[in-house]
Amino acid sequence: MISKWIGDRRRELEGSCRPIDLAASHEWRLVNGRLEHCDGAFFSVCGVTADAPGQVFHQASFPLIDQPEIGLLAFLVTDGDNGKDWLLQAKSEPGAVHWVQIGPTVQATESNYLRRHGGAATRFLDYFMDDVGNITCGKLQSEQGTRFLNKYNRNAIVEIKHRPAPEHDNWNWHTADEVRTALAQDFLVNTDSRSVIATHSWRFLRAREALFTGETRLNGHENLRRALAESHAEGAAGSQRVLAGLEEARKSVQIRLEPCPLHALPGWRLTGSGLAMVERTAYDGFVRYYAIEAPQRERERWDQPCIGADQDQSCALIIADIEGVTKVGLRYSVEPGFANCVQLGPSYQSDCGNPAQVEALLEHTALPPVLQLRQSDEGGRFMHLVMIYTIYDYRGQDIGAVEDVLVWVNLAELEWLCRQPGALTNEARSAVSLLLALA
Repeated sequence: MISKWIGDRRRELEGSCRPIDLAASHEWRLVNGRLEHCDGAFFSVCGVTADAPGQVFHQASFPLIDQPEIGLLAFLVTDGDNGKDWLLQAKSEPGAVHWVQIGPTVQATESNYLRRHGGAATRFLDYFMDDVGNITCGKLQSEQGTRFLNKYNRNAIVEIKHRPAPEHDNWNWHTADEVRTALAQDFLVNTDSRSVIATHSWRFLRAREALFTGETRLNGHENLRRALAESHAEGAAGSQRVLAGLEEARKSVQIRLEPCPLHALPGWRLTGSGLAMVERTAYDGFVRYYAIEAPQRERERWDQPCIGADQDQSCALIIADIEGVTKVGLRYSVEPGFANCVQLGPSYQSDCGNPAQVEALLEHTALPPVLQLRQSDEGGRFMHLVMIYTIYDYRGQDIGAVEDVLVWVNLAELEWLCRQPGALTNEARSAVSLLLALA
């Protein structure tokens, strides 16, 4: 069982994360108004002021993580006795709730796999590189556009014929059935894994049955699963139309980010212990410095800044019958950290702008969630930043004007869109991964 394995690894790998002052850091410094690593590697924290007319963050100032290098998030899968088996990693990260969650076989930044930290080599990396050391697989997908500045990772799944022994307790082979079940459990599968799972063929999660039809350990969803299977069988004929609509939405949005030194960032106060807001605004966050000890990491001791938040955030994915077909509603999510300004996000996201009709529907809903998940987002750069993901089934319900303000896609179109680089936000992909627990 995945949960038992991860429970054992949590007891073995639990580390410590202690707040410190920047003056006590041996690795980070404030240079030209930015927090930077002394080697110039890894990432930096910069301040910006946004000129974005019509957006909720117009004229707001906030910190963003600037990490131009592209990381690798990648799974190895092979044929098992009943479908695909997955090589999972028990990934320890200082900002993850419970410290250890399921990560991809390889989850590494460029600085990490090039060993700029002077630590151990990245296991299984050779499966994803060519003979001269270049990453050869995977499509680029975005990180959180409210926290990162134009950050992308390569998301990859590589099928192999043989089954290498993990040779370390932090890696283990598990079945697709176990992976699907884990997707519905709190704080178990990290966001990087969810992104890779959502953006590759969903058939990796099923053996021979059609998606959303075979046996599942999640009870009580038979009617919805039948509707989702029928929706997937509709095919992806409308996908290009949705992508064209996204391109048109991008043309109508203008965002200009003006650099601002952290010590002069309007509405914020920089102290020896970090960066804090003077008054709460639509942006909920802070930056603090931490000394970290993490057993069995490539490097076991280091310090770094992390972004946190005072409150949990929430996302929702709405399912409804549109023109006789079960569809999922997406919204155009305008986020300051996206180079392309707009991506398709979940139906609702509390830390972004939302259509008023969607907010009103969810505020007054009496429907119980189909599924709900608590997830700590990006444990390597965020500190216990929790997002609550919820799926609502509005089939047979009157959703009023919400039908007109969201982008509705069937399940085959949703799968196709997930595979397109930079089309769906990180939060949308995590929400889709929760839906795939029903696959």
